[in-house]
Amino acid sequence: IPYCENFDGYPNNTIPNEWKIVNSRSNSGFPTIETINGERVFTFYPSTGNNYDMVLLPALAYDDSLNGKYIHLRMEVSNYSSSTLEIGVLPDTNNPGSFISMGNIRCSQNNTIQEFFIQLSGYSGSANRLAIKASVTSGTRWFRINDFSLTNTPYPTNIRLNQPEVSSTEILWDRVFDSTHYNIWYTLIGSDEWVMVESDSC
Repeated sequence: IPYCENFDGYPNNTIPNEWKIVNSRSNSGFPTIETINGERVFTFYPSTGNNYDMVLLPALAYDDSLNGKYIHLRMEVSNYSSSTLEIGVLPDTNNPGSFISMGNIRCSQNNTIQEFFIQLSGYSGSANRLAIKASVTSGTRWFRINDFSLTNTPYPTNIRLNQPEVSSTEILWDRVFDSTHYNIWYTLIGSDEWVMVESDSC
């Protein structure tokens, strides 16, 4: 922790390194990475019943429970009234039926990108691989997610750049209650290496 994935750098019709599809609609080709309006997204395309989509994320290195950790992501759906995205754990990584939900997300509009922050709860075991489950109550619907991250603290809001230049900028955000500082991770375009710097203040 932290863990983040924005799906950049991957070709279409693939999944991120170390992700694993554990359940999907037969022969649908989903879930997978797509390019929509010039942006890489991860698309789920489930239908009703047992045809939900589920992916397993890489094993995380941590010493405490996932309870209380925070998830941030952006999501768009084709039918908000029937679509639910759940974040949880998969104690048996080969059995999607062992999924334990720790939080769910539902959009309030169709075909509109919305931003979500949730706090994980309800699991005290030792499983260290998060799973994402996309399910619908009617029809066959798509979900698109981007900018997925897992953090120890609430995600700051209203992030913005102040006087950006070619080689430097100041990053500003709205203060999060009880936070003392943030570790900021960044990467150069075209690089796989992430660098961490500590903020001067919160």
